[in-house]
Amino acid sequence: MRTILIVMAAVVLIGTAVYLSGPATVYTIDSHVIALAKPAEGIVFVSAAKPDAKAGSLQWVAGRRQRPQTLSTPGQVVAVAAEGVDVWAVVADPPALVHYVLPSPRPADTISCPYRPLAAAIRDGTLVWVERRPAVLPCLKHIPVAGPVDIIRALRSGRQQQVLAVVEGTDSWQRHDIIATAGGRLYWAQHVNPQVAYPHTLFCSVSLEGSDLPRVEEVEAGHHSAILYNGNLYWTAYSKEAAQPDSLRSVWQRPLAGGQPSYVTDWLSPPGPLVASKEHIYYFSIGTLWAVPPQLGWPRDIWSAPRGSIKAWARAPDGLYAACPFTNPRARTTKVRVIRIPTSLQGRVKNIFRKL
Repeated sequence: MRTILIVMAAVVLIGTAVYLSGPATVYTIDSHVIALAKPAEGIVFVSAAKPDAKAGSLQWVAGRRQRPQTLSTPGQVVAVAAEGVDVWAVVADPPALVHYVLPSPRPADTISCPYRPLAAAIRDGTLVWVERRPAVLPCLKHIPVAGPVDIIRALRSGRQQQVLAVVEGTDSWQRHDIIATAGGRLYWAQHVNPQVAYPHTLFCSVSLEGSDLPRVEEVEAGHHSAILYNGNLYWTAYSKEAAQPDSLRSVWQRPLAGGQPSYVTDWLSPPGPLVASKEHIYYFSIGTLWAVPPQLGWPRDIWSAPRGSIKAWARAPDGLYAACPFTNPRARTTKVRVIRIPTSLQGRVKNIFRKL
């Protein structure tokens, strides 16, 4: 009987420890981080000397107690995407996408791009990226036929790369965010005039086979981020209830199959991305992580970042990873903590032992 009680007590203690295991610092970086990705092992990040830098060097940390390893690139990296052991670096100059198969620091393959790549994403072995062809004449960039053009391309395993969509009339203030792939389609958000008072966004999708034209899913003013979750499109917009709508954010959703948009929640601090795990929807504000209900309800504050700042984030099966800068007042230096926020039992167990 005594043995049974001891075992039960141990199970309760371990269960409590796992449940209460919260965010944990998994690595400290001695430089600024402008982009972050989570491969199967360790962390991949774009390191820069200045916090406002737009590009930097690509580095990989294989484990908690290991030093960063620089991955060889032909130029400065502006973005990074990872899945399993595959890492793709987006290089602005010379324009290229560089492929690595970890743990090798040497490129396994390089795709030379005719135009400057802006962003990339990989899921289920399909790599998608956006290139921008500059305007024929800068003075005519406001005319669609003469202005910049964004080209969305895809590379599927065992196939040649293909053009999925060509978006004319883009401009320097317009950008495309790759949302996700689902049901054999690519979904992205086309932001128009995001820096002015009255922006708008087109939610578009196209077949990954490239067999049809992009389909507009939704138009919403004040959009900042979007995700796919359980067959629905979720996005942020200006607040519906605040006296100054642009001072806060709301969340909306609509089924991918069609239907009217529905209001989900409000009163979220800007700016921040929506992120989806298998179990939940999350929203990163300037320094807080919120759990967002899938239907109408209140958001829940589940974590606040040190010093109130999140510079980059990545998603993984065991949790969300956030890059948070902090300053050592004695040494007068700024470093970055990479913090894992568990969103699953696996992540909570990992945080007990503080391992990558």
